[in-house]
Amino acid sequence: MPSIQANFDNVLRFGGAAIIVIGIFLVLQPFISAMVFAGVLAIATWPLFERLKSSVGGNSTLAATVMLVMILVLVIIPITLLSVAPRTGFRSRSTPSRAGPRAACTRPRR
Repeated sequence: MPSIQANFDNVLRFGGAAIIVIGIFLVLQPFISAMVFAGVLAIATWPLFERLKSSVGGNSTLAATVMLVMILVLVIIPITLLSVAPRTGFRSRSTPSRAGPRAACTRPRR
């Protein structure tokens, strides 16, 4: 039969471990979606990486560099541009402003 001291030590260990796990989760919580996206991207592009690695003679550094550039150009940059676009808007220079079409043609008053 375990003593009270041994039970108390176990409770402290598990409580400390629980506090650490909760703290780690709270710190990593804002990044969970990015980590899931990175995992999906890594799994989805692994066969392409293997083919690229065999085509460059087994040089994994070169294959990883090429894959990084391809993923940046084809995935990350377009997603970044699309996430910035709603804030800046898609207005072109030819569309009239909110003040009306003649607002750009009038001179400011002195």
